[in-house]
Amino acid sequence: MPNLRRRLAGVVVLLGLAVAASCDSGGDGDAVDGASDDDSAAPTFERTAAAPLPTARTEVAGAALDGKIFVVGGFLENGAPSPLVDVYDPKTDTWAAGPPFPVAIHHVGIVAARGRVWVAGGF
Repeated sequence: MPNLRRRLAGVVVLLGLAVAASCDSGGDGDAVDGASDDDSAAPTFERTAAAPLPTARTEVAGAALDGKIFVVGGFLENGAPSPLVDVYDPKTDTWAAGPPFPVAIHHVGIVAARGRVWVAGGF
């Protein structure tokens, strides 16, 4: 597998693709700035770069809903927790800002159910 990553920030299965956001291999705790996808039905692993996350961060949570991927919270590059919510559309390879959380969060549990993204726990 080319370009191995040191830490995995999150994986979401969407439309038959495993979409993984990960830290750069260059250093310990580098912030996430993008995503890649793996067509697990293919006979070999193929990594395809996607549009970079608007604000790089690590320790995020992710869930898929209605064909989009929601990335929540995490740590910013300066180490501060983040209230940001970003929404990735793999069909257009674009990100949009979601409504921010009222508080900064990291290490949360996240799931998409009943037409909503639910976030629980964290710090």
